[in-house]
Amino acid sequence: MHIVLTVIAGPHIGQTYSFDRHEHFLVGRAKLAHFRLPEKDPFFSRLHFMIEVNPPACRLLDMKSTNGTLVNGQPVEAADLQHGDLIQAGDTVLRVTIGNDESDAIPVTVVRSSDPLATVPPSTSLLSSPRLSTTELRGSDPAGLSGWKPPGYAIGPIVGSGGMGVVYRARREADHELVAVKAIKPAIAGNHAECQRFLREIEILRQLDHPYIVKLLDSGSADGILYFVMEYVNG
Repeated sequence: MHIVLTVIAGPHIGQTYSFDRHEHFLVGRAKLAHFRLPEKDPFFSRLHFMIEVNPPACRLLDMKSTNGTLVNGQPVEAADLQHGDLIQAGDTVLRVTIGNDESDAIPVTVVRSSDPLATVPPSTSLLSSPRLSTTELRGSDPAGLSGWKPPGYAIGPIVGSGGMGVVYRARREADHELVAVKAIKPAIAGNHAECQRFLREIEILRQLDHPYIVKLLDSGSADGILYFVMEYVNG
């Protein structure tokens, strides 16, 4: 299963981005953005919107942009994206494809930047919960990190696992606060490219300030394993 974002309108028409694992994909004028628009683009904010991809799930968050983000012609703060959805900011439109079959893409009229809808501020979130939920997994540690302990944190059960990392519920020893610790899997900890991807995820979270995104609290390396610490969200 993979997710493809294709630019179907705007100055970067024809550009595609393909994902087969968990990623944070930023769009905007900032150097940090994966899909970067020109610095003088009048329709885009520095960090305009972010898409969290975790195939087959795909979730968009507007990053408090000035001109807003549209999904299928409607302004949103957050939305779970489906196959065939169209994302628009200014004159740039991206189509979402989940899997290989594009035959059921939803036909939607693209709103041009001159339309008043293009500058309407984002509406109330479309989601019932502002953050992605996780399901607690009990039993053996599939990541092979049994006994691993980052300094200052007591590691608890696994609450999520992906291709690159595993997330634990943990307790910060200084104040006994519940937190979430994401660690890179030992199987890829020696892969330079994968470590760079993990470090980039940390850097992205460090610079984001959004009510729908868990905050980065700490990061580091313990016994050769990169990790970072986030707010713990139950449910």
